[in-house]
Amino acid sequence: MTKSIPNSYTSYLRDKKPEALAGEGLTFRSVFIGIVFTVFTAISGPYAITIVRTSEITWSYFPICVGLPFVLLIVANSCTKRLTGSGLNRSELITIVIMGLVSSGIPVFLVSFLFAIIATPYYGANDENNWVEAVHPLLPKWAIPSDEAALVQYFEGLPLDTKSSVPLDVWVGPLLWWFSMFAALFFLCLCLVVTFRRHWMETERLPFPVAEIPLLLTSESKDSKLPPIFHARLFWLGCSIPFLIICFNIASYFEPGLPRIPAFTGGDIDIIPGPIRQPRGILYFPIIGFAYLVATPVTLSVWVCYILVALEGSLLKTFHIGSISSDPFVIGGFETTLWQDWGAFVAMVCLAMWIARHHLTNVLRQISGTLPKDDHDEMLSYRTAIFGGITASLYLVGWFVASGMEPYVAALCLLFAIVIFLGITRIVTQSGVHYLTTPVTSQGMVLALTGTAVAPHTLMGLALTNIWCGDVQSIFMVSAAHAARLNTLRTHRRGLVLAMAISITVSFFTTSFFLLLLAYDIGALSLQSIFHVTHGHGATVFNSVVAQRKYPAGIDLLKLGYFGAGFFIYGIVAFLHYRLPWWPLHPVGLTIASTWMVRQIVFSVFIAW
Repeated sequence: MTKSIPNSYTSYLRDKKPEALAGEGLTFRSVFIGIVFTVFTAISGPYAITIVRTSEITWSYFPICVGLPFVLLIVANSCTKRLTGSGLNRSELITIVIMGLVSSGIPVFLVSFLFAIIATPYYGANDENNWVEAVHPLLPKWAIPSDEAALVQYFEGLPLDTKSSVPLDVWVGPLLWWFSMFAALFFLCLCLVVTFRRHWMETERLPFPVAEIPLLLTSESKDSKLPPIFHARLFWLGCSIPFLIICFNIASYFEPGLPRIPAFTGGDIDIIPGPIRQPRGILYFPIIGFAYLVATPVTLSVWVCYILVALEGSLLKTFHIGSISSDPFVIGGFETTLWQDWGAFVAMVCLAMWIARHHLTNVLRQISGTLPKDDHDEMLSYRTAIFGGITASLYLVGWFVASGMEPYVAALCLLFAIVIFLGITRIVTQSGVHYLTTPVTSQGMVLALTGTAVAPHTLMGLALTNIWCGDVQSIFMVSAAHAARLNTLRTHRRGLVLAMAISITVSFFTTSFFLLLLAYDIGALSLQSIFHVTHGHGATVFNSVVAQRKYPAGIDLLKLGYFGAGFFIYGIVAFLHYRLPWWPLHPVGLTIASTWMVRQIVFSVFIAW
């Protein structure tokens, strides 16, 4: 039996029954406005980090590029209702915000990574990096543009004294191949969400705190055209605190001598002895808000596990015990404890699958006909989800094999990628920590099991997976899970898949076309981001291939040892959590304790707790 000690609002989130919404959500105007949201995100995300050089506004699982326009739309819709008596219904608003959420991770954390990698290997090759001999023969020609003149113009811009146009023909073929892979991956994620949705919501009753924001903003009141939350004094008090801090700090950007409130740029909090990076004293108000909506054992777990694992890392560093050399497959932080976190992460997913075994059995029985069908409230039928997921998986494995991987490596890579997607989705929907990444990448785990002394084409195929499963910070499955949660309010549920497909397609091709226009206009080297310089993310990927070929290694028993330790520790804490009513610590904190993102947000989680 699942045990938790929820606060009052968490109990409300878990126990309330979803209400069906009157009105069709998939209307022409809702899809059109959703496309406008998608195009805005597709352009503003890359523009913010390459031209304005400011915050990554697509970063998180409820990013500002979706949240701010949606709030403005709510206000505008309320004004329209007041003036004309009609406007968008709640179901249409839900459709719009879902279209924004499912496309928000594509512009920066997918398409920008794609261009960073596929545009680099030919233009960035030189005598020092040895890419011509070690990398070029391994590249899949159908997935990587190789026209030398077009790549020079991409990085340096079109000549000003000519009427040259963007050479789209060089890019169309590779982009279509990559889009087919992304589409299959997204469909697989959607199939998994549909398969687990009822278990997550009705059996485990995960709180889905991030989904509460659009629910509160779209709720309707009989006495007012504005949502009821807009009439709450505490809501405006909560808004005013970060707003006034930002307004006060704005002056210091123009007059550097003026004082600033260091809420968003706090320094280290020196509470952990030894040579380990301290937690940051930064206030992330969205983290405080979302984390406040979840059970206190979960937030307690995040900050307590961070301190305990940081102390462990400090001791390991001090006494030089079992140190792992610099690892390109961990996402920041201390490599040793990150592999331990990864073991706990995989253990969490395995335990979740075990807990869901009865639900999964019922799904299979419904497909076989031994149980009556009960999937009318899902975005896809269970039959479509299961057989569609299998088909998408086979296509992905075949795609990876065509890119160079050996079949068993391709299957392992996809398996651990699915583990990552399921794990992050569970953590976000359970803990409200919507700034999140994985401790170790899928290709890191594969190479720890197989060693780097595999076929060179396999190394290249794995390197190319960094495009979609490298720096995992905004993935589709989390957005699809929140879409499934929001979709339970709709009267017509199956049509939402079409809106999501439109949003994904528009986002991918809009971002691709925008980046190509921008690069050929002023030159990608002028953009000065990690995605568009020859020594940036793409160079890191191909340099790792060169290093792995130069210094091949076998199975990494040290990494697997820390992985096993993390797996075992998670099992113990999970057993205590589920079996002892007085045990205060949830095991979820063990899965992310060493990640660099948790270091940034742990103080905010502590405040929420």
